[in-house]
Amino acid sequence: MRLVRVTITDGKVIQLKPGKQSRLVKAIIEELVPHYAKGSSILYVGEADEKWKFFDQEALRAIGMEEIIHGNMPDVVLYQPVKNWLFLVEAAINHGPIDVRRHGELSNLFNCCTARLLYVSAFSTQSELSPYVADISWETEVWFADEPAHLIYFNGGRSFGPYD
Repeated sequence: MRLVRVTITDGKVIQLKPGKQSRLVKAIIEELVPHYAKGSSILYVGEADEKWKFFDQEALRAIGMEEIIHGNMPDVVLYQPVKNWLFLVEAAINHGPIDVRRHGELSNLFNCCTARLLYVSAFSTQSELSPYVADISWETEVWFADEPAHLIYFNGGRSFGPYD
């Protein structure tokens, strides 16, 4: 089986195990970033059985994250320094999207972060959202790899951006 090659920050290439989750992670990095997180650095990429596939500990420390709890990281973490936004992206294939419980876990995990947090659930297609639509947490975004220029905002009076 062929590994999924992904080019991340500074041209570094990582190889993910074959599968739908890895293809979605690749799409997040190659499609979500140019559309919504231009100029972002990839700080973390995890896999189901190798949580710390890529980890820029120094960059996370620079935005206040001294201690990271190993098992709770989202699938991809991106930092956009111009806006001081940290994107916490869940590839909603294996464990589902960011629901209220997961939103709370991520909020607690990143509570020392000096960047403003954006929570994004990523799906390969819109049809994959259907079973989860009632579970998506408010104040999050939903992104689809097959329609990379579009988001669904689960918010209220705001379109795309962090919430205070």
